[in-house]
Amino acid sequence: MVNRALLNQAFPVPQHCVMYDFWLALVAAAFGQIGVIEKATMLYRQHNKNVVGAKKFWSLCHWKKQLNNLKTSETKKFEQGKELLKRYGDSLGHEQLETLRAYLSLPKASFITRGYIIFKYHLFRSGILRTVISIFSPKLKEISS
Repeated sequence: MVNRALLNQAFPVPQHCVMYDFWLALVAAAFGQIGVIEKATMLYRQHNKNVVGAKKFWSLCHWKKQLNNLKTSETKKFEQGKELLKRYGDSLGHEQLETLRAYLSLPKASFITRGYIIFKYHLFRSGILRTVISIFSPKLKEISS
């Protein structure tokens, strides 16, 4: 759920967004707040033809696809971060700007520096394995070129 203030602030959604809800979450985190509603407000059903949604994390098919799409996905996330900086840089606080710039520096950083930045600014992925991959991935180097 989002409110009208968020929609007014976040739209238009950038063309290179990873997913529109990811963009809305970035803008909400920068200018508002993100909350959790513990109670389910709608029914959601997964089926094997879903294009997006929850995937079996440990399946070989999932990881093969993840590795194949890593560069494209990461490139889109960094482009989204650049758009956030371009669009809202003057409105962000000092700490927000520092964190965003640190995130945007990841593709050019060595894996040691990436690890430092990720831990210093708490740029963790969901799950330790995803965080480790984001530290050691050689694909990040390809994004910066």
